[in-house]
Amino acid sequence: MQPIELQEQNISIHLPCKPFRLTSQKISGKDIHLYFSCTEDLICPECGAVAGNHGFRRGKKPLSAEPIPPYKRTYWHVTKRRGLCPCCELKFTEIVPFQFKDRHVNLDLARKICDMMDAPNANIRTTARILVLSEDLVRRVHKEYLLEVEANIPEPENVKYIAVDEFSILKGL
Repeated sequence: MQPIELQEQNISIHLPCKPFRLTSQKISGKDIHLYFSCTEDLICPECGAVAGNHGFRRGKKPLSAEPIPPYKRTYWHVTKRRGLCPCCELKFTEIVPFQFKDRHVNLDLARKICDMMDAPNANIRTTARILVLSEDLVRRVHKEYLLEVEANIPEPENVKYIAVDEFSILKGL
C-alpha cells in the first residue's frame, strides 16, 4: 500500500469566523493551520468608540477546530489586535467571538465535544481519542458547558418535600 500524498489546496468552505477573515494557510504533515486577521474597526468594549490600533498579538497556542478532511487536525491561528481608546484611554485586547470561553477551541469543536459527551455510554477518553484532543481539554470544555447549562436551569418554587424512592435488586452482590 502506497502512502497518500497530501497536496496543498485552497480552502473554499464557509468558516464561522466573522469578523475575522482567512489570510493564509499552511499544511504540516496531516495537520492544516489556518491564519486569521480581523477586517473590521476596533471598538472599545467600555464606551463603544472606534479605538486606535495599539499593536498586534498572536496567541501562543492556536485554537483547535473540527478537522477538515483529509487532514487529521485543524488549527486556527488568530491575530488579535491591541486597542487604545481615544475617549476613555482604556487599553484592551480584541475579543475572539468564535472562541469557547478562554479555552483553546472554537465554538464548533466545543459543540461537537458536548454532543459526543451527551451520548449514552460516552466517556472522556473515547471522545478525546476520536477528536484527537487531550483528555484534559475534553473534560474542561464539557465541565464549563455543564456549568453554563446548570446556571440556566430555574430554581424550583414552593418546594415542601424532597423524597428519594430507592429500589434495590440483589442487594450486596
